[in-house]
Amino acid sequence: ETCTFNIFTRTKIRALKLNSNNLYKVIQRKLFSEDECKKILNSEITPAPFKTKGHDSFVDFIVPNEDNKWIRDRIEKEILDVNKRFFKFKDVILRDRVGLRTYEVSHKYDWHTDNLMYQRLTMTVQLNTDYEGGELYLFNGDFIKPKKQIGVITIFPSYLFHASMEVTKGKKQILITHLKGPGVEWYENERATLNKMRVNR
Repeated sequence: ETCTFNIFTRTKIRALKLNSNNLYKVIQRKLFSEDECKKILNSEITPAPFKTKGHDSFVDFIVPNEDNKWIRDRIEKEILDVNKRFFKFKDVILRDRVGLRTYEVSHKYDWHTDNLMYQRLTMTVQLNTDYEGGELYLFNGDFIKPKKQIGVITIFPSYLFHASMEVTKGKKQILITHLKGPGVEWYENERATLNKMRVNR
């Protein structure tokens, strides 16, 4: 146990010490070379029509064609292997679309979990490092800061709280997508609430 100070009552209170829970893994692997990341950044894209509240940036989707099919194929192979080895979610597929998200200066994404109705694993790929701020943090009983390295894929359960800190210089560019599973019935009832979290472009 550890002691913390309650600023409202000016008294010391007992609190459990936070410890990382190894059951909630965060996996990182090198997936693309630096030259491949530059090629990805030049891919044809189409803008998404909305963003989620709490997010300062919109996402663009990589247009699926023969020139960039290799991007999704490699992500799919990697995330399915990671799921098989570490997470073992059943009846899963990779989303059709791969997102390219750009965080400009002052952009951030508040603490959140992803859509639990379908999403099982969340993944990001770091495409550049020439920026300041913008750190990715996850919480699994302790705060985790994945390494920042070009071409590295980070995979974690979509139910883990995570956030992207404010970019203070340059721009941060990442790939994002999810491994999906069957819909969860109780979450389907929350669709109206989820729709209220969308901000049109």
